[in-house]
Amino acid sequence: MQRPDAARWGDLLAGDLRAFGGPSTVEPLAGRIRAEQISIVLRNTPVVMIANILNAAVFVMALWGSPERTQALLWASGIVVAAAIVGIKARSSFQSVKPRSVSRRTIQSLVRNAFLFGTWWGALPVLFFSGATSAVQVVITCLSAGMIAVGAASFSTIPIAAVAYTLPIFVGSAVAIARVEDAVNLPVAVLLVTYATTLFRAVLAHAFEFTQRFILQAEGERAIRRDVLTSLPNRFSFNERLENAIVNATQFDQKFALLLFDLNNFKDVSEHFGRAMADALLVEAAARLRKATRG
Repeated sequence: MQRPDAARWGDLLAGDLRAFGGPSTVEPLAGRIRAEQISIVLRNTPVVMIANILNAAVFVMALWGSPERTQALLWASGIVVAAAIVGIKARSSFQSVKPRSVSRRTIQSLVRNAFLFGTWWGALPVLFFSGATSAVQVVITCLSAGMIAVGAASFSTIPIAAVAYTLPIFVGSAVAIARVEDAVNLPVAVLLVTYATTLFRAVLAHAFEFTQRFILQAEGERAIRRDVLTSLPNRFSFNERLENAIVNATQFDQKFALLLFDLNNFKDVSEHFGRAMADALLVEAAARLRKATRG
């Protein structure tokens, strides 16, 4: 049964790679992958925001003596304020306890913010390129190309966020090039499309590799945390989850309960009916327990 368009768009904006031919994951694992993706983005965000501010400053310096200095200052002010706020928030979030899982809504918010930043940078060539001197046009071209590269690198594990950031800059650059009557426009446009395609393929390849590696790692972690006979979480997993629950209870005032139960006279079953029957009893008890509880 085919999923509704709204649901597929929701999956795409949440970073699901199936739309690009990537691997499929169940939701608990997808939440862990999203947590790792967000952690990588947060780690890089302060540096990226500094790059935004410095590039905006370079642009203002390039137009300082021109009649468009005021407009350039207004445009750059928007980048500087937004970058400062996002950078401070990202640094604070990265220093807090890393969550084991992240919701789809968090990725969707990230994609939206990436699109807003990309749109602001995409407005740069549209607003200033056609009326600028050759030297300023070179500066604008370099800044646009640099921010495209920075966006692709920052969101390399989340292709839809990379697209949301870089696409408006590509579109803005294309509009600016089309508005300037010059014979060099056609090869520049071809180069722009080639650059965009190559960059997107590189981001997809990296995202696929990252997701596949994480899936294999999760399967390995799951294997060492599961009892071979019953497939239930083993003692190692229990200790790990208990420790996490205590940390969450201490730091975030979260409540949890611990239920202990035993199988009466289990040793007698093993002695009278043999190890195979005792194992069969454990498997059946585990199956009923799994059926009666949440994951």
